[in-house]
Amino acid sequence: MTLNESETENVVHEPKVKKNRMTKIIFYIMAILLTATTALSIYTTYNMNILRDQMTDVAAMDTSASASSGNQTEQINIPDYYTLISNEQLEAVKNDSYYLGRDNLLESIRTMMENGDTTLRMLRALYPEQLIYVDSSGYIFKDINKDLAMNDFEDKGFNIITEGENGIPTKVEYYEDDKLVSYTGIDVSKHNGTIDWAKVKAAGIDFAMIRVANRGYGSEGKLLEDDMFEKNAAAANQNKIPVGVYIFSEAITVEEALEEANLVISKIEPYDITYPVVIDIEEIAGDSGRNESLTPAELTDIVLAFCNRIKDAGYTPMLYCNLKGFIGMLEFERLEGIEKWYAYYGDELYFPYDVSIWQYSSSGTVDGINGTVDLNISFKNYEKKD
Repeated sequence: MTLNESETENVVHEPKVKKNRMTKIIFYIMAILLTATTALSIYTTYNMNILRDQMTDVAAMDTSASASSGNQTEQINIPDYYTLISNEQLEAVKNDSYYLGRDNLLESIRTMMENGDTTLRMLRALYPEQLIYVDSSGYIFKDINKDLAMNDFEDKGFNIITEGENGIPTKVEYYEDDKLVSYTGIDVSKHNGTIDWAKVKAAGIDFAMIRVANRGYGSEGKLLEDDMFEKNAAAANQNKIPVGVYIFSEAITVEEALEEANLVISKIEPYDITYPVVIDIEEIAGDSGRNESLTPAELTDIVLAFCNRIKDAGYTPMLYCNLKGFIGMLEFERLEGIEKWYAYYGDELYFPYDVSIWQYSSSGTVDGINGTVDLNISFKNYEKKD
């Protein structure tokens, strides 16, 4: 999703960490080590104390039982009946566990660094119960809310093909029982130029998300229709490519959100739109957007107003965001039931929640389109009516 200078959209790559933040990175790794080793020490001490107390209790119970039966000496002298562990032995076991855990953690970090993993990728591996992203203030950790709808994708079901050192996929497919159950799509705007939709169809593209309009992010917030929308929508329909649409939003009030929704509804009425109608919420890369001053609650109100209006018009509403957008800019728990289009460029789907479409690259190539194009995988067939 690309705009010109007057309407720049946010690039959804994770922000890069500057060199002058290397000291912070080192402190993060040191903090990880300290936290892990301290937790391991506490855990080991706790369990060793429990073990010692349990075995002492067993000894006391058996001695009491034997004494009452008159067989105390005979019972105690049975080899290996029970063994009391001394404090010294407990301390030795605790130390062995401590150093083993520390060494394993250090080896894991070393292996990841040798493999060229970024600090962000390492942190994500070390904190699987949290989602982590970077913004201008540093690394942000968000607990995963397991009360929300989660996706049920299995790693073995993905066929992810990557090229180059950046690990960005060139093709993503998903299989269940060796059967392909996903669909390959593109999203385009006027910045992709004139598209040969017959070639796009022949290239195996299953669906297209086409931009209808965007709102400028300056103080006026003017709505700008995409000059190529009608041509793209008509040609995609003619070539039997299922179509969804999106608008890049910079609405700062519910009233503006409804204005955007009504514009989209009026523009798509002549066309066959079977895939979702999407509100695109992003930051402005390298600049300030109109919605930056909004609270997560206010921005979520805007998203829900748009989606409800689209649903009332008979279409499937959807929200497009990257990781920070979903869990940092919005009240994510209020978005249950809203279809989600997730922008994340990496060789895995780093998102535990329910998601319908994953935009996995902005540098794809498709016959019939000059230059690069955004690539997507849909886990749903919106053409199929229940």
